[in-house]
Amino acid sequence: MHRPVDLGVPGGLIYLSLDTDRVPTKRIYQYGPNCVRDSRDLRAALAILAERGRARMEEDRRRRYVAINPALLASRE
Repeated sequence: MHRPVDLGVPGGLIYLSLDTDRVPTKRIYQYGPNCVRDSRDLRAALAILAERGRARMEEDRRRRYVAINPALLASRE
C-alpha cells in the first residue's frame, strides 16, 4: 500500500510505500514525472526541495536516495 506525500512544489505529489522515507533515484528516473527523469533536472528540483526543507539527496555507499522530511510523512498518518 502506498500513501501520497505532497512536497509543496508543482508536480510534487509522490507516492511512498508505508515503510520508507526515502526513494532511490533510480526509481525516480524510471517512474517519476518526465520533468525530473534527467539527472540535471532532478538535481535542480532537489535543490529547491532542500531549500524548502522538504527533501534532500543522501548517498549510501554507491546508491543515491531522495530522503523525504519525516515531518511531512508524520502529517499524513
